[in-house]
Formats: sequence, C-alpha cells, structure tokens
Amino acid sequence: MAKNTYKQDEVLEEPFDIKHLLRASSYIKKYAKRMVFAILLSGIGGASGYVAPMIIQRALDLAIPEKNERLLFSLVGMLVGIYLVSVIFTTIRSRIMVDVSQSIIYDIRKDLFAHLQELPFQYYDDRPHGKILIRVVNYVNSVSDMLSNGLINIVLECFNLLFIVIFMFLVDVQMALVVLCAVAVFAVDAHVRSSAGPRIVSVDEAAALGDVDCVLVLGCGVHPDGRPSDMLADRVACGVALYENGTSPKLLMSGDHGRADYDEVNVMRNAAVQAGLP
Repeated sequence: MAKNTYKQDEVLEEPFDIKHLLRASSYIKKYAKRMVFAILLSGIGGASGYVAPMIIQRALDLAIPEKNERLLFSLVGMLVGIYLVSVIFTTIRSRIMVDVSQSIIYDIRKDLFAHLQELPFQYYDDRPHGKILIRVVNYVNSVSDMLSNGLINIVLECFNLLFIVIFMFLVDVQMALVVLCAVAVFAVDAHVRSSAGPRIVSVDEAAALGDVDCVLVLGCGVHPDGRPSDMLADRVACGVALYENGTSPKLLMSGDHGRADYDEVNVMRNAAVQAGLP
C-alpha cells in the first residue's frame, strides 16, 4: 500500500554522520584552487580594512596638529586606496564564490539526477513527490551553500580574529593582553554556565530543595592584612543568605589553612559571624 502522504518522510532516514559531510566535500576538490584564491583575496581585503584606523590615527596625531598638508594628503590617498582594494577584492571574491556555488549545485544535481534514474518505482510510491522535490532542490542548495560560502566564512572569521589580535598588539601590547585575559575569563564562565546550567540554582530556589544537610562554602584568596578577597566575601555572603532563608541550618567552610600565616577558613568564619550568624 502506498504511503504517499504528507506525514511521511518528515525525518531523514539516516542520522547525521561526519562521513556524509566528508563525502559531500568531495565536490570542493574541483574548485579548491579558486576557493583558496577567494580566501586570499578576502584575507587581503580584510587586513587592509584594519590598517585604515591606524592611518586615521596618524593623521589625527601628526598630520593635522603639525599642519603637514603633504602628509595629510598622502594619508588620505592611502586610505582611499585601501578602501578601493577592499571593495575590488571583495567584489572579485563574491563573483568567484557565486560561480563556484552554482557549479557545485550543478554537479550535485547532476549526480543526484543520475541516481534517481536508478531507484525503483517503490521509492516514488512510498514518498510524496513534494518531499522528493524538496530534497533535490532545497537540500542541494543548502549543502552547496555550506560547502562553498559556509566554509569560506568560517576560514575568514578565523583570519579576522587573527588580524584583530595582531593589530591589537601593534597598537598597545598591555591593553591587548588585558583584553585577551578578559576574553579567556568570559569563555570559561560561559562554558561553566552552559555545562552546569541545570545544576545552578538561585538562593530562593535552594530554599525549596529541602533536606539539605549543610551548605558548602568554598574558600578563595585572602589579602595579606587578613581581609577576604572580593570573591571570597561574595561566597560567604551567599552562604549567609542560604542560611538565613532556611536552606540549611549549617555552613561548612572549606578553605586553605596550610600555613600558619594564611588561614582562609577562620577568615570565612569571622565574616559569617560578623554578618549575624551564631
């Protein structure tokens, strides 16, 4: 009995496999040189765009204050040339990638059409014609866009990040290091939040858990004068809030007390007592 209804064939018969992607990437080989050339053009155009702010900085810091018209016109000419190079290279890259994308679509559809001729009649009886058409047209377009523009964009974004880092160090090494450290901290924070998100609860949500033996407060740095660091103070404050809302009647302070002159545990305890805990 034919199953040619709209309810059929909604889900791909085979799950995604990296082998499928590698198999589809074989269509890139014919156009690999042109795609590499397009990437180089885009890379040069992108790099030239990052030089423009440095030229403007030189004009504002040197040419204009010193009223050096010759230097100013030279910088303006360089800026115009950079923008022209960027526009020209971007235009050439776009035309190359449009041609490559259409060629990949043609190759995939040609192979797919040849494959469709060999399928049994039962295949067409069991599937809606519209679903087959979607796979031949829309899915092929998506695969082609992923293999051409998608791949190019991924490589270009990597180049852009590299260029940004390089120019940051050229402008100010110290500021570049500060920014990179901040990015690393935010990346770690995002990873922790995404991986442990279901297990992170607010103070109010913790109060509704019930049957909590104790609240474990982890230690952190202590200043040489005995003051808790900001992070340690925040952790103790959170523990105090959990105690006060009835999450648990006990706080367990865990910290470093490996040296006589360094004691996180008692600093945490004293901070909790000062906050009103018995």
